[in-house]
Amino acid sequence: MSKLFPGHSAPVSSLRQGKASSIFNLARFQPKLFSPSSMSNTMMKYLLSLLAPALCAIPLLSAADTSMEIKANIINPSCQISLDNNGMIDLGTVSQDYFANNETPEDFLAGGRTFYIEVNNCASVGGKTPTQITFQFAPLTGSFSPYSGQIFANEDNTGPDNVGVVIFSTHDEQNIFNVLNTDSTPRSIYNVTQADYTNAKYTFYARMQKVVASRAVTGGKIKASVLVSVYYE
Repeated sequence: MSKLFPGHSAPVSSLRQGKASSIFNLARFQPKLFSPSSMSNTMMKYLLSLLAPALCAIPLLSAADTSMEIKANIINPSCQISLDNNGMIDLGTVSQDYFANNETPEDFLAGGRTFYIEVNNCASVGGKTPTQITFQFAPLTGSFSPYSGQIFANEDNTGPDNVGVVIFSTHDEQNIFNVLNTDSTPRSIYNVTQADYTNAKYTFYARMQKVVASRAVTGGKIKASVLVSVYYE
């Protein structure tokens, strides 16, 4: 858990042949489960927990302020998935000035945190080698902002309601984008080779986001728990 002062915020694993699930913490970001019935040969779900300290010059995040939750359900594992720091991501500290230019959820902005998801030792399913991998990010227990399907809402009822969290794919530095489309469907879809299927690291970035441009940002705690579903096809 962390605080936001006049701003910021921001934790995976369960697999099976054809499916896998797990939970990972980012400032606690918790999205809804995404369980496509026809899309994947291999699926993994993770919970990300995002933690943001206070929006001020002095970091207020300490071990006592953060928490990590990991839940796993592994059946006939066909892949190994790992996340930075067991899925716990500290989004750092910012001031109200961080939101002064009213960047949109599509705008990449420094001041957030990079994190990685690694996929290793996957076995082909049904004799087929997948050609694409998809990362679906969704709220676990929280929700998307009512104003944007690309912003994870703050889950702390006592915290600011005009600040959320956005996630970007930075796997290709020449093609950085929000991991979600405006309707919250996944945009992080990558072509994979046999080598990628065996051992690959994917790069993402999370930062705080002002929700409504015309409204002020106030201080308070921010938390969001995000579930990441990873599947091949």
